[in-house]
Amino acid sequence: AAQMRTGKERPLVVTVDKAGKVYVGLEDTPVELKDLAPMLKALAENNLEKRVYVRADEAVNYGAVVTVLALLQSSGFTNAGLPVDPNSAKRILQEK
Repeated sequence: AAQMRTGKERPLVVTVDKAGKVYVGLEDTPVELKDLAPMLKALAENNLEKRVYVRADEAVNYGAVVTVLALLQSSGFTNAGLPVDPNSAKRILQEK
């Protein structure tokens, strides 16, 4: 029987550091961009609807983040995006 997918399922996390290096999960070893999609597909067990969050240091070039997102989308991942901290907007609004 197929397992029910829940909203609590942990997303895959891709991190882009300020040097533009890409990491998957908590790994310390950077991943080559050409290897990123195959690695994520294996981790997601080919579930291309699995959520994938792309995190980045504030100093990261915007183009590096967009490249990772475009790579994920072109590889078939339908739920790739940026994690958003709803508290960050509240903090900014409270500073006024």
